[in-house]
Amino acid sequence: MAKGRKLVFISWDSESSNYLETLFFPIFKRLSEQCEIEVSTLQFSWADDEEIARIQGLARSSNINYRHFSVHRGPIASLGAFFSLWKQRKVIEKILKTEQFDWIMPRSTMPALLIRILFRKIDQLPSQLIFDADGLPIQERLDFTGLKKGSIMHRLLSSIEHFILHRSDRILTRSHCAIDLHLESYPMLSRDKFFKVINGREASFFIRDENVRQRIRRELGLSSEEILLVHSGSLGAAYNLKPVVQLLKKSEKLKLLLLTRGGEEVMNQFPISIRSRVQLIKGNFKEVPSYLSAADIGVALRTSAPSLCGLAPIKIGEYLLNGLPVWLSKGIGDTLQDLGHSEVCCFEEMDIDLVLQWIENLPAGSDKEARELGLVYYAMDQSLESYRRALSC
Repeated sequence: MAKGRKLVFISWDSESSNYLETLFFPIFKRLSEQCEIEVSTLQFSWADDEEIARIQGLARSSNINYRHFSVHRGPIASLGAFFSLWKQRKVIEKILKTEQFDWIMPRSTMPALLIRILFRKIDQLPSQLIFDADGLPIQERLDFTGLKKGSIMHRLLSSIEHFILHRSDRILTRSHCAIDLHLESYPMLSRDKFFKVINGREASFFIRDENVRQRIRRELGLSSEEILLVHSGSLGAAYNLKPVVQLLKKSEKLKLLLLTRGGEEVMNQFPISIRSRVQLIKGNFKEVPSYLSAADIGVALRTSAPSLCGLAPIKIGEYLLNGLPVWLSKGIGDTLQDLGHSEVCCFEEMDIDLVLQWIENLPAGSDKEARELGLVYYAMDQSLESYRRALSC
């Protein structure tokens, strides 16, 4: 195996970047250790100085080189974004030419635009262009942010996607469904360019702890008969809590824990009649396994939309590794193909009585079966192997 190879990851984020520290840094740390790859991250965001310093410290502890570039937000956000890329283009060009990376990996649309701006300057570099297509980001904007199909912005984003998919040496997706859709849209592309990579978690970190379970349940005021559902992560238009509301109305012994950075306004989604059985906690990432240990069912319900098939929500892996049966939506990435055979995964959303029946009749040992599924499909070892295949390292 060759030594001293170098990878640069280019990301575009908002004021926070939880996925960078919890998903990519652990993967890059493993790549660095096991493949002897020096990893650098160039992050564009509008985070404040405190957040930037925090991410920089985490990168340093993971042996990852990190540089931050500020994104201007006004007076028009889209113009500010384009200005930010244009302003930093020569700095990025110098970094790419000086460092002579083996792999240049832009993630999603805006970093892809940066590569398009610089392409003539960097095309002769001895670097492989690896595009992390993420999910289906343009379709997600159409589904949830009000982007109009055929609008100027939609055509611009589509032209960026067309460019980066055709120019990249390899393309990373999170589902086979996403690969199929890209090939349907761009039939001239070769399937050999595409690699499905896995969003993985450390199995030794996400693991059920019975002592912690009892302690947290006492703190939450739960009896041994009560069943705790947990939703971990973001909330908003892309997430469907209506079936959860209907389920809570069916049984008094069901309670819900929301582990989210969202504000108190999320509680307004729940009728007053059941609100006392819903708790909102804004814990940090290190606390998530403890709260999952206290729960009985993981919730991963999404609003039905075409972009779902490109997703691989990491929360599903966290739930399973922590021994939680999972209630999830059909159409999310490859989950139905991967998990549909298991009794510890429920894909029903319409018939709430069936969901309640599933919960009440889960067999003994469901936690162990869930854990095994997590190890097969969501462990960090599986994630690392998928990246090694994609990078041929």
